[in-house]
Order: sequence, then C-alpha cells, then structure tokens
Amino acid sequence: MSITAIVGAQVGDEGKGKMVDYFSLDADMVIRYQGGGNAGHSVVTDQGKFAFHLMPSGVLREHTTNVLSSGVAFNYQSFLKEYDNLVAKGIKPNIAISDRIQLLMPYHILMNKYEEEYLSNGKFGSTGTGITPFYSDMINKLGILVTDLKDEHVLLEKIIRSLEYKNAIIKNVYKKETINYVEVYNDILKYKDRILPFICDTRRLINSYVKDGKNIIMEGQLGAIRDMYNGIYPHITSSSTLASFGLVTCGISPKLLSNVISIVKAYTTFVGSGPFPTELFGDEAHRLREINGEYGTTTGRPRRVGWFDCVLAKYGLELQGTTKTVLTLLDVLSEYDIIPVCTDYVNEYKCFNEKKFPTTDKLATVKPYYENMIGWKTSITGITRWDDLPRECKTYVEFIEDNIGYKFNYISTGKHRDNVIVRN
Repeated sequence: MSITAIVGAQVGDEGKGKMVDYFSLDADMVIRYQGGGNAGHSVVTDQGKFAFHLMPSGVLREHTTNVLSSGVAFNYQSFLKEYDNLVAKGIKPNIAISDRIQLLMPYHILMNKYEEEYLSNGKFGSTGTGITPFYSDMINKLGILVTDLKDEHVLLEKIIRSLEYKNAIIKNVYKKETINYVEVYNDILKYKDRILPFICDTRRLINSYVKDGKNIIMEGQLGAIRDMYNGIYPHITSSSTLASFGLVTCGISPKLLSNVISIVKAYTTFVGSGPFPTELFGDEAHRLREINGEYGTTTGRPRRVGWFDCVLAKYGLELQGTTKTVLTLLDVLSEYDIIPVCTDYVNEYKCFNEKKFPTTDKLATVKPYYENMIGWKTSITGITRWDDLPRECKTYVEFIEDNIGYKFNYISTGKHRDNVIVRN
C-alpha cells in the first residue's frame, strides 16, 4: 500500500496533470483534494488532448476509482459538462464525490466578477470561477452541502440565508441588481437527480482502500507558492496547495503518507497579479510563451513567463515535504542558445539574500541573479533515456539540481503521457 501526493512546487501550471496520469497507471485511486475549476490539468494520449478542471487526472485509466474530496470547490455544472464530454468520447470514469463536499453556486461566480470590477486596479487577476467567494462562504458557514439537495426545505432555507448576506453587499457596495433566491433554488433542483448518484462517504471509501493495501494518489491543484498559509499572500489561492492538506480533506491519517512527488517546470510561469522576480517582457516573453502555448487551460489568457527560479523552487519543494521530484517541459527550451537560471536574489543594495525566499513585500523589491547556461539547440521531444540527452541539456538539469538541493527522479520531454525519462 502507498499513498502518494503529487503536487506543484512553483506557482502552478507545472504539468501535474500529465504526471498524475503517468503515475496512475499503477494506482487504484486518484483523489482531487482541494481547489476547483480555477486551474486546468492537461493530459495527452493517443486519443488526443484532454483538459480537466474538476476531474481527477486519473479518469483516463479504466482501473482507477476517482474521488473528489470535501476540500474541493464543487461546481456541479462544470463537473457534469466534463463528465458528459468524457462519456461522449467512450470513456466512463468511475467517480465518487464526498458527501461533505460543498457546492460552488452560480452566485459565487457572479460575486467573483463583481469583486474584481469593484477592486479595479487593485484586483488580483482572479480566474473568475467563483473560488474566493466559495471558500469565503465555507469559512463564514454559509456554504451549501451537497447533501442539502436531499432536503429541499433545508436547501431553500440555506439559499435564502446566504443570499440575504450577499444581496446586501451587491446592492449597497457593488451597486448591482440583487439575486432572486427562487430562481437560484429552482435552477439547482434541475441538477439534483444527476448529482446525487455520485455522492458517497468518501472518507470511508478511501480508508477501505488503505485497509486493503491499495495504491492511492492525492492530486494537488496549483503550486506551493499559491498556498494560502505559506504563499505570496495576498496573491494566493483560497485553499492550501500543500500535500499535507490532502490528508485533512481525505480523512487519512498523516502517518500513512508514503511519498510526496513534487513537480517542477524547467522555467517559471505565473497567472494573475503578484511579484515575479524572473518575469520576462516584450519579445522575450512572447517567444517563450508561444513555444509551449502558455495560455491558461481555464481562462485562455496569456500566462506570465520567466526563467527558472532556484530560490522559489527550493522553497516550494521544502514546503511540500518532497521525497521525489519531476522536471517537466524541458523540451520547451530546446530552441535557446543561452538559458539564464536565477540562483539567488539581490536587494536594492546589491546584497545577496542567500537563497532565502522572502515575504511578499520583500519579494517585490528583489532582483534575480542569473547564471547563463549553454543551450542544446536540438529537439529532445520524446527522449526516454537520460543518456540520450545532449550534454548541454544534462548540464542544465544538473546545475538546477545543485542549486535547489534535490535530484530529479523523472524528467518529462514532451506532451504525450509516455514522454518521460526515469532516473534510478
């Protein structure tokens, strides 16, 4: 039996979806344990490209049970759309959804839009998928449990209570038209009969797999730097992105976690606002963005891009409690003559920060210190043996390893699920 968390060690978009799919070949269960439809995971197989927002990335493996735990922001409309798309392609995923999960309601998305409009220049670059209002309701005890669908009287009462609070803000702060609770209530009832068959006691289900010695993967969303407790607050997501948080929402004993596989991208990307020391601009940014199509899976908006940041990655790897590492998207850098790598930060006095990842206020003032690496200038796409990589490519990988203090056990060399180097 093994319980493995697969998580991001940077800001997100590290290629976790592909690697969860890769490792799920030997898994009996894959669990999404936090976040919602605000970030997408992509998997490329012989059947084509699949983009998942709420689906665990193990759904393409017929033998896996796929779970949404209580920590997920469950947009039932988005989930059903994804599910139907998979079925239409001949895929029938085995899905179980926690009976303690809360519903991301249409008014959460609306509130998200109004908030960003209200903040104007101070907005955080939200994906607009309702995540912050959803988790705010969870903390404020205004959330709608999926099991509330079983009692329409309770459901109506909870919707009324939640909208009384929201309508006061909508009317008096956002200056918008208030939300009609009857319309919300009638709309969600349309989905009741489709949602409830997926619902079960997933804590018991997960622990039965543990008892039977099955292999379980917990799939994280976004990266360590977006963690709400240890990330670059306030430019964070609204849940914890760390492997340890998965144990909480899955109801698994902490002593049972076997491995934490952290995913690191061969360069850095960033969605939304916030300090980004290695960010590229202009033609440089455009070139790197276009090579790999760095546009959000959920929003389609261009990602901010930059060179590899050893300080940021090392901090993220430490936060995750990493036991194994994966380097992804190395093939994207094959066109470059010179590839800068940030090995440290300097402050306004040109003093080094000794590879320490600073708090958000200080991060906004530092400058990256770069070492230039020689590019390999040849395609490495699809290579599956370390010895077959160009010498300069291996030097780039080993230089990063020396600076972050972690060795890469796996290296992804292309979009397809099989383009992976295993280093023993």
